[in-house]
Amino acid sequence: MSRGEGEKAEGRHSLAEERTDWALDRTALAKERTFNAWLRTGLASVAAGVGVSRLLKIEDFPLLTKMLGAILIAAGAALFVIAFWRYRQGYQELLKADVRFLPLWLVAFLVLFLLVGAFLSFLLVFLP
Repeated sequence: MSRGEGEKAEGRHSLAEERTDWALDRTALAKERTFNAWLRTGLASVAAGVGVSRLLKIEDFPLLTKMLGAILIAAGAALFVIAFWRYRQGYQELLKADVRFLPLWLVAFLVLFLLVGAFLSFLLVFLP
């Protein structure tokens, strides 16, 4: 193999590594976008639960609106937990490949903050 062919092969190898790195970065960003989608859905569920319990008043069945609101808030809280669980799985998979992610402690703090908000919303449903 001549000197020129060796440099070409080395260049192709470098380009392949660079493309692999880009693919891993795209995968990490896709996982973060999915995490954000789970959080948005959970927030919408919590907001709908508060809205239903506070704004929808059915005179004959007041407990019905409170229960529906509570179910929606609980579903939102469950979505926060699922979002964190899925993010942690992807984080551990791609951490082996040395891919940059949002730190797990920061994501855990955010999810904990949202869970506290969901719990306070749950209490708001049952206040007079």
